[in-house]
Amino acid sequence: MKKISSTKNLEELAETLNTLTPEQIEEQGYDGLNYPIFSLLELMDTTEIWSYDDHSVMVLNEEGKYYLDPRCPECGEASFHCECEGL
Repeated sequence: MKKISSTKNLEELAETLNTLTPEQIEEQGYDGLNYPIFSLLELMDTTEIWSYDDHSVMVLNEEGKYYLDPRCPECGEASFHCECEGL
């Protein structure tokens, strides 16, 4: 079983989470609110965002799989929270 704590970047975190069951995630001490963050650039709005790095946010799709969505290059927010025309 892959370890969440050993992921080195956001893409690896999403890939790892997509291979684990909710029970396996919980066994590793994670509850969805405490996944690793890979950036010092904070987001103003973290609604529907599970983790992030300098360029992307990790979100959950309708099928329950994690995927990466870009951050706005102007304001740094998630593309779906961005109110500028940076994307």
